Amino acid sequence: MTESTEIAIVGAGPAGIAAALAASQAGARVVLIDAMPRAGGRVWANGSGGLSSIDALAATGITHRAGTRVVAATHRELLLEDANDAATLRFERLILATGAREIQLPFPGWTLPGVVAAGGLQLMVKSGLRLDGRRVVVAGSGPLLLAAAASARQAGAQVLCVAEQAPRSRLARFALRLARYPDRALQALQLRMALAHTPYRAGWRVVEARRGDAGAWHVVLVDRAERLHRFDVDLLAVGYSLTPELQLASLLGCRLRDDPAAIETDVFGASSVPGVYAAGEAAGVGGWRKAWVEGRIAGLAAAGRLGDARALLPQAAKPSSSKRRPSTCSFASPSSDAARVLTSTIQKTMSPTLASASSTRNASKPLSTAARNRISLVRRSSSCRPPAAAGARRGCSSAAAWAIARVACAPPRYRFFKAGRCRRTRACPSCRPALRPSPTSLDGY
Repeated sequence: MTESTEIAIVGAGPAGIAAALAASQAGARVVLIDAMPRAGGRVWANGSGGLSSIDALAATGITHRAGTRVVAATHRELLLEDANDAATLRFERLILATGAREIQLPFPGWTLPGVVAAGGLQLMVKSGLRLDGRRVVVAGSGPLLLAAAASARQAGAQVLCVAEQAPRSRLARFALRLARYPDRALQALQLRMALAHTPYRAGWRVVEARRGDAGAWHVVLVDRAERLHRFDVDLLAVGYSLTPELQLASLLGCRLRDDPAAIETDVFGASSVPGVYAAGEAAGVGGWRKAWVEGRIAGLAAAGRLGDARALLPQAAKPSSSKRRPSTCSFASPSSDAARVLTSTIQKTMSPTLASASSTRNASKPLSTAARNRISLVRRSSSCRPPAAAGARRGCSSAAAWAIARVACAPPRYRFFKAGRCRRTRACPSCRPALRPSPTSLDGY
C-alpha cells in the first residue's frame, strides 16, 4: 500500500507534536509516525504531561500512525511497518523528531535481570510500575540520575543511594553554569529537595553487580579513594546521560555534528539534505521546552511559513556549537571514563601479555625493546578535545580524543595504540602517548 502526504514527521514526542500542530495549522497535510502506542514520547509517556497538546492532535486533520516503525527511507519515501501491515509513505518534506537514547557503559553484571537503564526506570514508573518497599540504587552520571531517583521514590521505592561518577569539583562548575537557566536550576533544586534524605555520593562508580541470596542483588561501588561500598538491592538503575537518535538521519545522508552529537541544522531546523528538517533532541539534547520551540519552528518552516517561524527564533535561544546547555551532557564524559576503567583493568590483568601481544603484529619482524616500550594505553585527559572541524589535522589532543572514543565504542575489546612523538609544543603530557593511533586490537580478553 502506498500513501502520500505533504509533510511526514517521525517521532511523536514534544518536538514531533509541536511540529505537527504548527504545520497543520499552516494548512499542510501531515502524517505523524511513532513507534510507541501513544503520542508523547518518553517525556510525556502515559499522560505524564502535555495532555492538552496530545488531545489537540485528535481535533486536527493530522494522521497519527502509532505503533509504526520506519524500516527504510529515501529522500522522498519511507517504508513503514506496524503489527499488521507494511506501507510506503511518499512525502514532500520530512521532519526528524526522533528523540534521544541513553548512553550505557559496560561493567560485570550489566546485562543481568534487575539492572535497568535510569531512563527506562522512569518510563516504567510512568507506565504504572509500583516499587513499594523495593531497595534501589541509581548510579552513573548526569542530571537524569536525580529524575530517575525521584520517580522511583514516588513509586514507593527505598532509594539507598544516588552515585554520581563525576567529582564534586565538576558538579560545582555545572551548578555555576546552571545559574544561567533559572527554570532548570529550580527544577534541579526541587528534585534534590525531594531526595533530601537520600545519600548523594560524588565520585562513585559501579564496578560490579551480582546475584546474591534470596533473589537480592549485591552492587559494588567504588569511590575516588578506591574504597569499595556494597549494597544489597532489588533494582539497580544506571545511566550516563543521553545521546540523539541519529540512525535515520545518517541513512538519509544528513550532515552530523560530533561534539555534541546532533544533526547539523540551520536556525529553521533545515538539514543539509533539501526537504529534510530536524527538531528536538535529534538537533541537540536540551529538554522538552527547547524541543517544543524547535518543533514549532521546523513545522512552520516546512509548511512554507518562514515569517512565522522567524518570529519564534528568539524563544529557541539555540546555543552555538562551542557551548553546551547544562542538561545536554553528563557531568562525567562517558568515553573518557570508560577509557580510564578499561585502562585500569588492562594494567592489572594484562601487563604480562603486552610484549607478546605487540610482537604478534608482525611475526617475521619482531619489535625491538624500545618499540615495545612505545606501545602504551590511552589515558584520560581533561584537556582532550576532538578536531575543531572535519578534515582538521590530527594533533595530539584530537588523536587522544579519537582513540578514547574507539575504546568506548568497543568495550569488549581492549585496544592498544602505537605511540609517536608529539608535534605540538603545547600539548598535554597525557595526550602524547596517544598520537597517531594504530588499530591493533586484542580479541578474546
